[in-house]
Amino acid sequence: MADGDQANGSKDELRKPSGLTDAFRNYRLIKYLKPYKRLIALMVGVIIVYAAVHGLQALVIRELLDEGLWLPPEPPIEASIDSVINDSLPEASRAEARDIVRADLTDTLKDVLTNKEFKRLRDEDIELAAAAMAKSSELAPAIHKLLEAQGWSRAPGATRRLWLVMSENVLEKVGPKLTDEERTAFGADVEEVFAPPPGHGVDGDRIQLLSLALVGVAVVVGVAVYSRTFVRAMVISRATRDIRRALCEHLLKLDMLFFGDRSSGELISRQTNDVVAGTKAMKYLFDDLLVLPFVALAYAIVAFIVSWQLSSVFIGILLFLVFPVSRIARRVRKYGRQRLERIAELTSVMSEIFQGMRVIKAFRIEDCKLNEFDDSNKGYVRRLFKIMRLKGKNRAITETTLQLAVAGIMFLASYLVTTGVFEYKLGASDVLTFAFCMGMLGRPVRTFAKVYPHFMEAVAASERVFEVFDVEPDVREAPDATELPPIAGSISFKNVTFAYDEEPVLEDVSFDVKRGQVVAIVGHSGAGKSTLLDLIPRFIDPDQGSVEIDGVDIRSATFDSLRGQIAVVSQDPFLFQTGIDENIRYGRSDATDEEVVAAAKAANIHDFIAELPEGYGTL
Repeated sequence: MADGDQANGSKDELRKPSGLTDAFRNYRLIKYLKPYKRLIALMVGVIIVYAAVHGLQALVIRELLDEGLWLPPEPPIEASIDSVINDSLPEASRAEARDIVRADLTDTLKDVLTNKEFKRLRDEDIELAAAAMAKSSELAPAIHKLLEAQGWSRAPGATRRLWLVMSENVLEKVGPKLTDEERTAFGADVEEVFAPPPGHGVDGDRIQLLSLALVGVAVVVGVAVYSRTFVRAMVISRATRDIRRALCEHLLKLDMLFFGDRSSGELISRQTNDVVAGTKAMKYLFDDLLVLPFVALAYAIVAFIVSWQLSSVFIGILLFLVFPVSRIARRVRKYGRQRLERIAELTSVMSEIFQGMRVIKAFRIEDCKLNEFDDSNKGYVRRLFKIMRLKGKNRAITETTLQLAVAGIMFLASYLVTTGVFEYKLGASDVLTFAFCMGMLGRPVRTFAKVYPHFMEAVAASERVFEVFDVEPDVREAPDATELPPIAGSISFKNVTFAYDEEPVLEDVSFDVKRGQVVAIVGHSGAGKSTLLDLIPRFIDPDQGSVEIDGVDIRSATFDSLRGQIAVVSQDPFLFQTGIDENIRYGRSDATDEEVVAAAKAANIHDFIAELPEGYGTL
């Protein structure tokens, strides 16, 4: 069928619903995963843990932002050590308190300001500032001037710390001279005036704990990824092995009519290319389609915790991706099947070229065969290009939708917060966490949109594999088949009729061959000579009539007992890719080395074999 005809002929297929559920229903290779249910359950458990720790990671980051990585600057402090001394100490102790502050001023400044916030401050700067303050009637202006050079946003917090340390020095040295009421009143005033305002303090221990939690998350993610990868590889490799074995076993059970209708290249392609492409769906399943929903759910939960309003809008926009992605995936599945058919044609053409190279060269038909190969190759490339174009369109739609979703959400969030509509509030840490969740949600959405068409292409390949599995052999061993006794009498054809499709080859054929007779079947090409002989070992069965040995219908005998008494010498000798001795033993697998040599001598090939470098072991 031409390309256009195939495309038109598949319009009905495109109209049929073919979503993810339909894809799983058609992906019949999945039944080969059943023996590994426990491993798959283990893998699903690991995936759930993997997704959960990703959600936990987002929540921990939000807590870190709230705790210390996103703090508003402290407001300027109105009071100073001067004002507290004047307001809270009796007049007799005020001068002594100022002297104590000035006496320890250099050491106090160095203790408080020599940290990473003020690492640019030199000792000389601090000493000069302390000397200036010692001569000044007030400490606060000089302190502010020193700290403002380092950045005003840090000055209020550092000033508070300075006033607190100075207040502690004063209370330690002046306190014994005060009454209990005066000491209590001074301490209460210091706490009230110099304590950090709510929401501006940093809990160092909590920050360390949250940071350690992120390290733990990283370790768990690493272990989960390794475990999932290892188990997935084990399951897929074993399932692929089982599929190949089952397909080979099924092919060996089919009768000769099946192989007569199909080229060896096509069957090889189904056993290799189609199985590999079909089992790729397992990789996509365990790598992405099974992982992404859990990961997306984890980030969606965190996003809803931060802002259910914005999350609802964002996820609603993402749901629109389902329609174009699903439609594109269906078309990829159709063209993927056609691409595999072209690969089978290519393999068939190459197989014919290699097997018939002598004939090709003898009849000078190299150009003809090259054109045949070229046609198949171009057909394959056309399908491949269509698939790549669809995948490119899919990625473009996904990226555009995600970018529009992010732009729309950020605009909506800004509008709600700035206008105060619905009294909507969103903190700085909430904004960052929600943006992080949107970015992380975009990753599984992108990956799913990218992988889903690949999965559908693999489903098409699995359908081609199961087309072979669905073929039932016409020639089967009867459930109650019995052992055929050693042939002692004759082979009889009784009213045998056989036809390929509707074309009769043998019609009402009857004859007997007695033991000891030599019979030659003579006729022109296509007269049915090979067909007649294929009926005896039951390579095929007659449409009408029967073949009997010693009066027993051969359809009631087991295959082994029937074929074990028949020797077949083919018109076209075939040697398997193994040693000469093993090729001879195919007639009887338990033959000894002496019997193999005797058979070779009977066939007059022993001397030729003996001259080969490896003798009977020669490939």
